[in-house]
Amino acid sequence: MYASAAKGFREGAGNFPIDTSGPGGAVCLASLEAIGRTSAPTTFDPDTVWSFELGEKARLASQRVILNSSIYDIRWSNVQTPVALACGLGFTTNGPKAEIRGGESELEAEILPGLTLSQSVGYAHAVYTQSYEPAGIVDGQPLLNAPRWTASTVLRLEQPLGERKFVFQVRNSYLSSSYDLSYQVNQLPSRDTLGFRTGLESKRWSAYVFVDNALNRHQVLENINLLSYTAPPYNRVATNQPLTVGATLNVSF
Repeated sequence: MYASAAKGFREGAGNFPIDTSGPGGAVCLASLEAIGRTSAPTTFDPDTVWSFELGEKARLASQRVILNSSIYDIRWSNVQTPVALACGLGFTTNGPKAEIRGGESELEAEILPGLTLSQSVGYAHAVYTQSYEPAGIVDGQPLLNAPRWTASTVLRLEQPLGERKFVFQVRNSYLSSSYDLSYQVNQLPSRDTLGFRTGLESKRWSAYVFVDNALNRHQVLENINLLSYTAPPYNRVATNQPLTVGATLNVSF
């Protein structure tokens, strides 16, 4: 059993200047005035977190089962928050508070001789605990890029073949839906990816054939927020790698 408390910070930085002079800057100036400013901040300060965790690490059933679990509470202050302006530019500033409460568990169990199941599950309730009008944030709104559920399942078979070992592995990864930000808040759909790997292993070398994204699912990973790629109201998205089949060879010298 263990318990921990830790404090950390992320350093501040500078913002790109936003021109508010002349005809070209009039739209940006109007956007700033709409949120109670006449100029964008030139810098933003560090944000900080306090993290509290309680957990356990156990080996059971004559070492055939490993179970690690924990629960946590993370309190986030002065969150570095992007503010998007109607003129297509934006800046980062220190915004509201947030909190992440959740837990995670990892299980590794030898089901049969040579057959191992590894299962991990995570849950995180990650929300802002204050409203921040310039960024359109309201109390209770989910944090960006924070899926509520994550899960990974691996089934691995190992069988000796003389001095070598035959290996077959199937892996499935799951992330529930989450949110990100381009020029507006976007909801990302859940992602579920299946892959296979099989091959031979020895002390000095290993060779595998693999299949990634076996179901060839087309999944959105993020909305890209770059001026050269996208602008309101158009989003460009990054997607996952399509079904891929290949081979790898590893040699130790």
